[in-house]
Amino acid sequence: MKAPDSAFMRSGELLVVKFQDKKASGEKEIFLIDSKGSAGTSSVERYEKGGLKKSFLKPNSIIDYNKNMGGVDLSDSALHHTYIARKTYRWFVKLALHFFTRLLFNSYIMYKEVQSNISLDDFLMSYVCETMEETGTARKLVRDFSQKPKRSSSQLSLDRSPKVTAKVIQHFASKTDVDSQSNRHKQKRCIFCHMNKVRKMTIYQCRTCDGQSGFCFPECFEKFHLISRKNDQEIIN
Repeated sequence: MKAPDSAFMRSGELLVVKFQDKKASGEKEIFLIDSKGSAGTSSVERYEKGGLKKSFLKPNSIIDYNKNMGGVDLSDSALHHTYIARKTYRWFVKLALHFFTRLLFNSYIMYKEVQSNISLDDFLMSYVCETMEETGTARKLVRDFSQKPKRSSSQLSLDRSPKVTAKVIQHFASKTDVDSQSNRHKQKRCIFCHMNKVRKMTIYQCRTCDGQSGFCFPECFEKFHLISRKNDQEIIN
């Protein structure tokens, strides 16, 4: 094909468009799939090098795209630095993450109607933090043993049971502090290994647990908090 020229192919409701365009930077091949338009071209004008105006035929599908898809291009630009889909994912995972990212961006646009001074990065960070606190795998249930008001004698046994309130706390692992003399991370005993009568030292700890207990990371860290969460849920139930 010699630029500018077009080619069309249809299968059912889907129309495949190929447009060979010629610009100052060179020739470019443009492919487009259209489920609404029809095969055809329209005459358009464009200024070329030297200020000359030249008319040429451009596919109607591309003209419609340039007219109506500016918002998509703007969202692509906004999501460029925070896009979570990567080539390493399988195609269906990447597709799901793509739609999920679009959903978050649309939510951000709606949220800006109320909170106009928040940036996209701050909005996404806030969403991630709240999601981790509510649905994180390493959660801790905090019990509130506040005393209930007295009731009838038939309900006395229920009044004596502690009131349990589920509050989500995310646990985070980090390395221990560096010893100033040896210039190495301080070692701690792994709590989970000790429970299983195994002595093992580690440089990782949980920043959330009382005393910042040591854990082999990630195996013992994940197992310990998973068991703790299950035990707390059994108490509530």
